[in-house]
Amino acid sequence: MGEMEAPAPLAKKTTTSMSRRLCGYSVQQLSFGIRDTRAFPPSSLRIREPKKKKKRGTGTHRRRLQAQQGLLLYTPAEIMSQESSAPGVDDPARHHGPGQRGEEEDEESDEVIFSCRLDNAKSITTILSCLSHGTRKDQQAQCEVTKESMTLVVSGRAKYTQAQGSLDSSLFQEYDCVEGAKFGINLTTLLECLQIFGPGSLAQTSVSMAYQEARATFRLTLEEGGVFTSCEIRTIHQDEEAMEFSTLAKAFGRSKEVCRCILKSEILKEAFQELADLNGATSVSVTFGQEAPHLQLSAKGSNGSSEIDFPKSSEAFVCFECTARRVSWTYLMTGMETGMRALGHANETYFRVNEEGILCIQHQIPMSMGQTSFVDVLLCPDIQEMDMDEEQEEEEEEDQDGRHTMEE
Repeated sequence: MGEMEAPAPLAKKTTTSMSRRLCGYSVQQLSFGIRDTRAFPPSSLRIREPKKKKKRGTGTHRRRLQAQQGLLLYTPAEIMSQESSAPGVDDPARHHGPGQRGEEEDEESDEVIFSCRLDNAKSITTILSCLSHGTRKDQQAQCEVTKESMTLVVSGRAKYTQAQGSLDSSLFQEYDCVEGAKFGINLTTLLECLQIFGPGSLAQTSVSMAYQEARATFRLTLEEGGVFTSCEIRTIHQDEEAMEFSTLAKAFGRSKEVCRCILKSEILKEAFQELADLNGATSVSVTFGQEAPHLQLSAKGSNGSSEIDFPKSSEAFVCFECTARRVSWTYLMTGMETGMRALGHANETYFRVNEEGILCIQHQIPMSMGQTSFVDVLLCPDIQEMDMDEEQEEEEEEDQDGRHTMEE
């Protein structure tokens, strides 16, 4: 028997493809990466004929296609004939082609009604972090821009808390508002975009913001050390009822204030931290009175309770005024945490409470260049705790009346 021929040597693996033109045809040769492509039959080559251009329909067929697509184009001669047949009608849209009309629509959609610039992104990030509810991803903020300021409001899920942060136009290096606007925006996404270079570089990061109402887009352009990045956030259109900022503010103003005081934020932060660290505490009681203790914060947990007293003569107070002999209200711990979140950035904190128990907490936060900004938080009292306190007071009054009757 004759010797068998040795098999063809394996070719090196390759991932390149080769195409060439032969006799007007496009020939594409595939590289399989197993054997030499020369060992494969010609059937492995795919021959593709060039595509023929389709002729556009003319006459009646072209008109029928345009009518089905909702588009009807006219030739210059047809436009002239229509103008001559109706000389009294002047329609500007008829004199513009579809391309010009699309350019006009693009210009309208690109119109910016609000724009501003900050050399220091830390200012706006600080205000937004005071409004944020921790790690929640679905936090929606209501934003209102006017010629005087930019205001953001965040409401709690149960609508018993409302936090508002304002940035005056004087805080910005550039501020231009063509007309006032209100829109909703995801607060968590906005904070993530502002800190895209890292929280440590906020002081060296400049930010420019612009709002396009037609496109429902809020655009941010950040620059740090010559590096630029641009972010676009979709805004949410809401009706006027949903965009009402002063719901709790109006309720707070309907009743008379019974107590007001200004405290140093650093001292108040240390006191509230002790209540927040109490295991199992779900609510905080706030007591005001003309007699000592003039201000008391207390909470009950699963392993005990804690009470913190602030005498009127304490260095924690800047001022203290109380017209009621003694009032006490209870608020949910989650709501108080929202109201106290800005203590780490504030210099002073202003407490006000009305006859209905609505608590207003205002923080004074220092900004760059010696300017200040404010964060306001409104809290509604816990209704269940209010009912229990009222029942206890009524029982105590009945007991006292019964004792007086027995003595007589």
